[in-house]
Formats: sequence, structure tokens, C-alpha cells
Amino acid sequence: MELLVVIAIIAVLAALLLPALSSAKARTRRLGCVNNLRQMGTGSAVYAGDSGDLLPPWRDYAPFNRNGKMNYMNESHFSRYVWLDENHSHTKWKLNGNGPQPADCSFENAGYLYPAKYIGDGTIYFCPSLTRGDYSEESFEPLLTTEAVKGCVRSSYFYNPRCTDVAAGNYLRRYQKSSQFEGHKLFGCDVITALRPDYTAHLKAVGYSVLFTDGAAKFVKSPAAFAAVNQMRSSSAPGGSLFGTPAQLDQVFDLLEQ
Repeated sequence: MELLVVIAIIAVLAALLLPALSSAKARTRRLGCVNNLRQMGTGSAVYAGDSGDLLPPWRDYAPFNRNGKMNYMNESHFSRYVWLDENHSHTKWKLNGNGPQPADCSFENAGYLYPAKYIGDGTIYFCPSLTRGDYSEESFEPLLTTEAVKGCVRSSYFYNPRCTDVAAGNYLRRYQKSSQFEGHKLFGCDVITALRPDYTAHLKAVGYSVLFTDGAAKFVKSPAAFAAVNQMRSSSAPGGSLFGTPAQLDQVFDLLEQ
């Protein structure tokens, strides 16, 4: 009888403690996510200091990178790419930041910080809260190995995703130089796509980790942003699909800046 009582007490304590332990683990992962973005911001500042004020660019697929449309962000998901193979031929290929890249392959966005040695081994490209799915570190293992379909590496984060003036149809990247930074504005955040466990890093916490132009980074709880994302839909596009429109994403970015 006494043993049964002890077992019952242990079961009750476990039921009480497990949610608290789970919550603490989630908070630790969110903190790691915020720190990733903060390091990305620091690396970007150092990169700009060493590159004549220029921030890491999005080169895009050909012919855009050859016709004056570098940093043309008409699709904000472009900002999540770390490395791109225009011909999709380097699948399951381990990135090497110590020399020239293969023909028609290039680092993109925050990916430029890796060969410049500003962000260590590249772990910071992946949110610790995403343990599976297309934007998790698991999809690019060993670390920074391209996936098996398009031969690319995607980050868990949007990097410098804002356009100059979406309403006017000006999709050039708003911040191409660090001198263009203005106040406390969004410079990076968790990938924004369909609200599901393998895509949304902090689904239960109802928010996104955000990096700001002043170097600050924090977790922003925003039911309003989640509500806006929940109204967005995927549409077909050459080579895949698009989630939302630049205007819809711009609205979410505005909500995360509040």
C-alpha cells in the first residue's frame, strides 16, 4: 500500500513538473534563436565595415543577377537563402567557404557572412526550435550540406527582407547599405510561412524572433501577426510555390516592428 502511495505521489509530481520543464526548454530555445539573430546582426555590421558600407546581397537566379536586379526582393522568401545553385546540380554538397564557389553557385544574403568568417560554423542560420522540416538544421546535415532537390541551403530566418516601397511596386531591398538603417526597424526574423509545427519555430508561443536595424534582437509575441499570416495562401510559381504576397508580408513586418 505504501508503495502505491509513493508511486501515486511521484505520478502527481511528474504531471505538475513536466509542463514547467517543457516550458523552460521552449524558452531556452527561443533565447538561442534570438541570439542567432543578434550574431547575424553583429556579423552584418562587421561585413559592412569591411565592404564599403555594403550589406550582403541577394544576387538571384540568372538573368536577374546580370540585368541590374540584384537585391530585387519581389518575393520575400528569397531572403531565406544562404547558398544557391542556379542549375540545381550540387545536391547533397557540403559548402566550402574557403575558396571560389562552383560555376553558377553563390552564397546569398546572410550566407556571405560564412566565408567571411564572421559567424563561426554556420549553426546560427538555424533556429534551435525547429527540429524538423525544410528550414531546420536537420534538412542540411551534415551542417551546411545542400538539400537533395534544388541543391540549395535555406536558413530558418528571413534576412533583410523588407522592400523599399511595396505599395508603389518598388521591390528593391530597403537596406542595401548599413548607412540606410533607420531607427528600430525589422532587419531579420523567423521565416514567415504557413502556420504549422515544421515551418513555424514558435507556434505555441504565438510570435517570431526579430532582429532590428539598431542591432537589438528579441522575441515578439504577436497574435496580430499570426492572424495576418493565417490569412495568407500559397500560390503556384515557376519551380515551386509562393506564400503570400509582398504586400501581405510587409503588413506582417509592420506588426512585428510595433
